[in-house]
Amino acid sequence: MTTRLAVGGSSAYPPTIGHKIFLEALLNCGLFDTVVWIVSGKRNDKDYQIDPLHRQNMTDLLVTDLAYNQTKVNLIVINEKLDQPNTPTIAWLEQYAKDFPSAIVNLYTGSDSIIPHPEWNNLCEIEAKWVRGPEVIKYPIVVIPRRDFALPLIGDPIYDRFVDLIILGKNTPVVSSTLIRENIKAHLPWQHATTPKIATYIENNQLFQNLS
Repeated sequence: MTTRLAVGGSSAYPPTIGHKIFLEALLNCGLFDTVVWIVSGKRNDKDYQIDPLHRQNMTDLLVTDLAYNQTKVNLIVINEKLDQPNTPTIAWLEQYAKDFPSAIVNLYTGSDSIIPHPEWNNLCEIEAKWVRGPEVIKYPIVVIPRRDFALPLIGDPIYDRFVDLIILGKNTPVVSSTLIRENIKAHLPWQHATTPKIATYIENNQLFQNLS
């Protein structure tokens, strides 16, 4: 029976080694019975220019490489209708809270989502940019630090805005899906930023070479 649930997602365009480290940290931390990874539909901040099936296939390749004890934690991967508009995070959180009323539903995200931004009146990305962001931060949030998005020091007022914040101690590397796409287009090294299986898939299918 699921009592401790972690829900989150990404565009996985394409999946990176950071996604792998993030998911393994969640799956191996002992805090959750079930981890849900949602590969998002079309987002307004992303210009998807490859067949959605490629995103699904690359997600599947990443999942086959994850190292965790499947008898202790259940991983659910949801590929939304990848050619349709993305479902807001708050909708997923509310749905899982409804489906599992006795469970503690946690959001998981990277540190880039919770650090304050002066240009947004020191709001974090969730508050400023996410659909119904002030409601999202009322859920317990699990954060994985990113080296390129350092968290504020303990005691910073930003932490007072969250109902419950858990910081997993493992930093993810300074890689991103954007880096992979841009480096492929510019003929720069990029394979280090993803897994060998995904790198081979990208090369075999000649993905991201002609993006505008």
